[in-house]
Amino acid sequence: MSGVLLEYTMHKKSIIFKDADAIMLIIRSFNSVEAMQRRATEDRFRNVLLSTITHDIKTPLTALQNNLSMLAPHLREDGREYYSATCIATRALEYYLYDINVLPLG
Repeated sequence: MSGVLLEYTMHKKSIIFKDADAIMLIIRSFNSVEAMQRRATEDRFRNVLLSTITHDIKTPLTALQNNLSMLAPHLREDGREYYSATCIATRALEYYLYDINVLPLG
């Protein structure tokens, strides 16, 4: 499809394309840039969403950990096993939340 003329005007400047292959290359380039911009926007949205969710979970988790530490001295022997298991579980959840915010998405 050689010899095709196309005039493209952007920001009051015209570009004349004389070759269909060049036209297709430019169209693909525009599409590629748009796709990259869309992915970047989606990644930013995902990061904000994950950050917000993990923050909302960390707040009550910290309160739970603090309450557990205040209860520890008052526990009987049979309650210490549950205390230890709960401390381990809350610490694991805290690490999972940290990993979610640190690991790259994609």
